[in-house]
Amino acid sequence: KTKQYIDSQPPNAKGFPVVLLTYNRPERLNTTLGSLLKVRGIVKEKVLGVQDGTIESVTNVLRYRRVLINKRIETPMDRKRVTLKNGKIDGGAKIAMHYGYSLRKAFETFPDAPAIVVIEDDFLFSPDFMEFFVSVAPTVETDDTLWIASAWNDNGFQENVNVKDHSKILRTDQFPGLGWMLLRSIWTEISQNWPANQWDWYMRNPLTSKWRDCVYPEVPRDFHTGTRGTFMDADTHKKYFDRIRYNTDANFRWSPNVYKEVRVGNYEKSFVETLKSSVHVTEGWQLEVPSDIPLVVWYVQNPHPSQEKSVKPLMERFGIWHQLMRGSRQGVHEFWYRNKKVIFINTYNPPKMSHEKMKKQLWFWGYRKQTKWISYKPKGIPVFKPMDLLYQMKQPLPKDVSLEPNFAGVDVKITAASKDQTGESCSTVCVSKHLSCNAKYLPLINNCDTLKEYFNCKKCTESVGGDQPNFVSEEGDSCLVNSDPSYFSCEGHFYSARRLCPCM
Repeated sequence: KTKQYIDSQPPNAKGFPVVLLTYNRPERLNTTLGSLLKVRGIVKEKVLGVQDGTIESVTNVLRYRRVLINKRIETPMDRKRVTLKNGKIDGGAKIAMHYGYSLRKAFETFPDAPAIVVIEDDFLFSPDFMEFFVSVAPTVETDDTLWIASAWNDNGFQENVNVKDHSKILRTDQFPGLGWMLLRSIWTEISQNWPANQWDWYMRNPLTSKWRDCVYPEVPRDFHTGTRGTFMDADTHKKYFDRIRYNTDANFRWSPNVYKEVRVGNYEKSFVETLKSSVHVTEGWQLEVPSDIPLVVWYVQNPHPSQEKSVKPLMERFGIWHQLMRGSRQGVHEFWYRNKKVIFINTYNPPKMSHEKMKKQLWFWGYRKQTKWISYKPKGIPVFKPMDLLYQMKQPLPKDVSLEPNFAGVDVKITAASKDQTGESCSTVCVSKHLSCNAKYLPLINNCDTLKEYFNCKKCTESVGGDQPNFVSEEGDSCLVNSDPSYFSCEGHFYSARRLCPCM
């Protein structure tokens, strides 16, 4: 239905209707709409602004931007429901009521739409914000393991995403919110039990999601600008929102096959392949040195909020949320740390408990599959406690340290070309040892520390070339490190260079 709907839309409106929730911030609302209406696929005729109340300055902005307008007028009964015993307004209850009303009105306003996109009045948007939802909608609709698509990454900070690749899509079993697509079929499913308070935690409840995943881009497609709100202040925004790195590249386009990549079978197959070709960390210092190969960390930590103190210092070192469920799927976090990819896998196994007790501790249910990936842990690889790992990361690096390959049982022999092999490629060097070169392992040995273990380097500098990493005696016994990953090659050679090779 989503694909048929998009195909039926005019060329300039290849998107879903948007419902924008707003209350009392006309300036931010104007900025948000200005950004939204520049997004490809957005037309004002398919934007519904739902105003909580009747503040005239807010209404004027909606009129100025010429979007559709609906106002939620609070009744005496509504007022009673959101008023606490001390006479104060319960912000969580008021927001939940506004959300329930807005979602219902959006589907009524656009009766033919199979999905809507939900935003608030303090966002900025990527040029491809709507195209992301259009790209993944067919899979969200047909894959029984999915239910929501979100443009937001809780851990999408500048330092924690791959800014060179805007196409990576991840899954999480915790609802991110903050710019998300809701299918009409899912609204029919969840609207019957819409909560009176804390709507976002209702969406994160495994009984609501039925343990289905949300898909989201590693590099977010929107940015949260609001520094003041019911559950927001300047300090919180600075810590968790101000550093978010959202896409601003207007030239980026999603692959027409991206909907296939996020299907659960393809997604998990790709994940397992990554596990098998990664470095599985044995000591904390490995996380502190350069690596162009993903690093896998196996750890164990009770994810209950009461245990956050045990993991918060480590998460702060990585620069991501200390709440373990944010951005994770079945205990797995994928993020970037110091320009290298880290796969952080929790092996915590929830204790057995009665069904009634589980109802009171639903966070256990969300983590019921944390041991799913344990069979991919190579023999001899440790499972860290967070504080032990952090302690190791803070220690001085060992002398002459190098990342010795440990690719889930793959035996890689680091081989230095002899003097007689000067000018030869790694393919030739490895064949001389009755082995073969595998170029995907070149980044692992592409550092000065490793080169110095095999050559008498008097100096080591960065360069660019398919014959690197190498040792060149004609240049004063220099070691050269390749600074451009696109040049890594087993076939590269230079007449005066002795190559360092990953042979198998």
